[in-house]
Amino acid sequence: MQAATMGTMRMKIRGLAWAWLTVLAAVLWAGAAPIVEGEGKAVNTKAGPTETVSLWVAPDRAFFRPGEQVRILVAAEPQSVGALRQAQARKLQVQVFHLDRAVAAWEIGLREPLAPPLEGSGAQGGPAADAQRAQGTAAGRGGGASAGETPPMIPQGLQLVAVATWQPPAQPAGYGVEVTAWDVQGRAVAHGSGAFDVAHRWTDVPRYGFLARFSPQDRTADPIPWMNGYHLTGVQFYDWMYRHDTYLPPSDEFVDPLGRPLSLEVVRQRVREAKAAGMAPMAYTAVYAASPQFAKAHPDWALFRLDGKPYTFGDNFLEIMNPEAGSPWSQHLQEEFAGIVSKMGFAGVHIDQYGDPKVGYSSADGGHEVDLPKAFADTINATKANLRQAGLPDSVVFNAVNAWPLAEVAASDEDFVYIEVWPPNDLYPDLQALITQGRKLGGGKPVVLAAYPADAGDATVRLLDAVIFASGGYHIELGEQGGVLTDPYFPNYQAASPGLQQALARYYDFAVRYREWLYGATPPEGVDEQWHFEGAPVTGGTWPSRKVWAFWTLAEPAVSAAPAVPGIAGASGAPGVPGQGSVQILHLINLTGASLPAWRTHKEAPPAVGPITVEAPLPTGRTPDAVYWASPDGQRGALAELPFQVRHKPAGQGTVRFTVPQLQYWDMVVIRYQAGARP
Repeated sequence: MQAATMGTMRMKIRGLAWAWLTVLAAVLWAGAAPIVEGEGKAVNTKAGPTETVSLWVAPDRAFFRPGEQVRILVAAEPQSVGALRQAQARKLQVQVFHLDRAVAAWEIGLREPLAPPLEGSGAQGGPAADAQRAQGTAAGRGGGASAGETPPMIPQGLQLVAVATWQPPAQPAGYGVEVTAWDVQGRAVAHGSGAFDVAHRWTDVPRYGFLARFSPQDRTADPIPWMNGYHLTGVQFYDWMYRHDTYLPPSDEFVDPLGRPLSLEVVRQRVREAKAAGMAPMAYTAVYAASPQFAKAHPDWALFRLDGKPYTFGDNFLEIMNPEAGSPWSQHLQEEFAGIVSKMGFAGVHIDQYGDPKVGYSSADGGHEVDLPKAFADTINATKANLRQAGLPDSVVFNAVNAWPLAEVAASDEDFVYIEVWPPNDLYPDLQALITQGRKLGGGKPVVLAAYPADAGDATVRLLDAVIFASGGYHIELGEQGGVLTDPYFPNYQAASPGLQQALARYYDFAVRYREWLYGATPPEGVDEQWHFEGAPVTGGTWPSRKVWAFWTLAEPAVSAAPAVPGIAGASGAPGVPGQGSVQILHLINLTGASLPAWRTHKEAPPAVGPITVEAPLPTGRTPDAVYWASPDGQRGALAELPFQVRHKPAGQGTVRFTVPQLQYWDMVVIRYQAGARP
């Protein structure tokens, strides 16, 4: 989702700036070895737009499966709709980008009563005839929406102004969308940008959110459209159940163990709403938690301490059962899992644990020691197998609290790695290490971190997400209507400010748009003494306080089945073709305002830094053919192509030099190498 004028930064990279940077680089490199210069230009932005109206742009589903047609919703606030009407805006230009190439472009008409539809457009029709002829390609097939349609995924307070449709290639990929409104005189009067992606399963791209409000009074709430704007593919239904040992209540309305009045019908309603948006509703459960009443009725099902007493949790709020395979509790748990998935329509189960105990015994007289890591993995595998055998949705997620026992559960049949982060993993580099470890032990499975900052302050959350996303991880944090998790008890979420909501919309768009570069890359590596930076203090170390934290990854080129669209101003030529070389991705995180690199503590907005000139070592015998810069903090998340200079040394390693104009929170630089050996 993108709302371009609601507090967002509008950076325009103009030819004069690029010329200045090129001259500066040439001066700095005077007297160096022979240089190869790369031309700088804008890639994914239309040159010189003059629009003043913000458009909200988002797909109508969290993601699309191969073969599904994409519907892109375009909406605006009432005052913006009035401005469009006053400007006599009649049409929209829609452009779709895959990484650094334009793959579709077409025009559609605005909905009534703003303007009559363009000739040749309609709810299921193709693009305007003139646009279709101009593009000369079937890559961009779009249309307007009929006046009678009421798409469900428009957040409250916005008015739908257009719907565009497009048939993407069947292979998984992330895409960016740029939408511009034009008046009758051909002037740009409004702009918005967004993103969408194609994936086989939601667990391939687990942008995980939460819901925690299910009271009878919440029946009229409508949080799903807001959540859909952030492309959340899965939703954890937290503390929705009657009891930890008996999930379904004896009546529709009930009181949970903490005294909250809940309605099972509201839970069902949210399940239906999430599914309608393409989100997977996941039922929160606990692997070994039971109420004291249940434990009293089944005293021999408990997990015991060495002194013969059963384990308890939360001042006797819950008792801990023995979860090992074949135990009575394990059999009971599997029956409960199958019941809630079949009767409630959940997409699977999210299984929690509490991090302790790590050692337990099967009976009060000692019995045998229970291998809890194995018991957890066995529970995951049994849950997956039993749900699948019953023909039920079988997504399974397990909480490896503070990465324990990560090796066992990551290698199990869980769909992705989920780590709830606690001390001593308090620093930003610790988060990166957890993501890398989880991906390695999970054999490449996605990694979701449950990392709760001290507050929902704008800078606190943006820096946290920048580190997680740039490190190739996902973050469970968003839910309800503007809620951000700052506490392990999800109902205690905090409300994000309007500014933070707008910023996070850009961050989630960014993560979707450049999915292959962020999530298909090698583990991050910190910059070393071979990298040189001018214009800001930079470190690649494990204590990046008061500095810009820099690290890099490698990614194979993503090959798109969609043909490139010719004639779009600023679009790159034909990247992504078979045989193209790898890309190297440099991430810059602005921690210059952080006295401690501790992610949980409150942060103030860091001072913007830049321009930053980077001199990066080249792999032996390799030459870049493009250097790109993008940031979710500006440029609408679009790519700009940076001027660069290459110095090949007669002996030793060559370098590439370029200048990043500005760093606010997070910048991404992509160095695209010519075909050849992998760097």
